[in-house]
Amino acid sequence: APYKGPEQSRAEQSRALSSSSEGGAGETPPVELPSGFPSSLEAAQAQSAMAGVEPALVAEVWHEAMAAGGRDWRDRPIRAWAHHVRAESLRKNRPRKTGGPNGHAGVSSSAPAENPTARRIRLESQLRLLQSEAENHIVVCGAPTQEEREDYAKLWQKIRALKGELA
Repeated sequence: APYKGPEQSRAEQSRALSSSSEGGAGETPPVELPSGFPSSLEAAQAQSAMAGVEPALVAEVWHEAMAAGGRDWRDRPIRAWAHHVRAESLRKNRPRKTGGPNGHAGVSSSAPAENPTARRIRLESQLRLLQSEAENHIVVCGAPTQEEREDYAKLWQKIRALKGELA
C-alpha cells in the first residue's frame, strides 16, 4: 500500500510499511511533517512566543510531537503549532482530581458547574437548617438582648437570601 502522507494515521503507516516489500531491508521513508508544524525546536519556540508558554514546555511538547510524526495525542496532524502548544500547556497544567473525598482535590477554578438539581437540594437543605435555627432561637430567647436581636435579624436575612436563590 502506498504511503498517503500526513493524513494517514500512524497505525495505517506502520501496516503499509510492514506489508510493503519495496525498498531495502530496514529502510523507512522519511516522516513527512504536516504543514504548519515547525521543523526545528528554534522555529517551534519562535512560533509559540506569542502564546505565553514557557520555553521548557515548548521544547517538551515539540519533542513529543516530533516523536509522534507531527501528530497530537489524539493522532491528528498538528497544523497550528502556537494553538497546539497553548492547548497542551493548559492540558498539562490542569489540576488533577485526586486526593480528596470521592477522588476530588477540592474546589478549583476549572471545576465544572454544579448540577442544577444538586444545587437546589443543597440550598433547600441549608434553608431547612436556618429555619430550624430560627425556630430554636425564638424558643430559647425570653427577653432577647440587642446582640441576640441582631443575630436573629442576620439569620432571617440569610433565610430570605436563600429563598431568593431558590425562586
